[in-house]
Amino acid sequence: MPLKERYRKLSWLEPAAWRWKGQPPQVEVTIDETHGYLVKYFLQYNKNKGSLNANNLNEEFLLLLRENGLIPEVPVPRKPRPAAETEIIFEKTEEVDLDMDTPLKSLAFINRVKDEEELDPFLASLKGTNKFDNAKEAEELAGEGNKENAAS
Repeated sequence: MPLKERYRKLSWLEPAAWRWKGQPPQVEVTIDETHGYLVKYFLQYNKNKGSLNANNLNEEFLLLLRENGLIPEVPVPRKPRPAAETEIIFEKTEEVDLDMDTPLKSLAFINRVKDEEELDPFLASLKGTNKFDNAKEAEELAGEGNKENAAS
């Protein structure tokens, strides 16, 4: 059975010290006594009688807690090693001069009508596989369906 959290709230006035650069703060902390965690803290600081801003006050209080062993040190991340410098290699490419004025015979297949016995290029790529037989049957059925639609 897990232990229930048990919170305790403590409050005190910090003793005068140079670290507060003026009047010391009033501290209020909430602690989970079951697990030993600092749940939250509140610092009340008179800026008119001190020269710390909110960030510096917070840092000083956390430093005080760390110095007294109440919270662990914050680990400093190690510096990652620099990545190996990338090397860019340029390769010479050959230039091909295309004569755009002459008709391209290689594109003549675009408007060409397929013969009855000629295989579709996709079907030809499947030849010798089980998919070829299935695709051929599907094409034949599609062709018969188109002929029936044309007749009606």
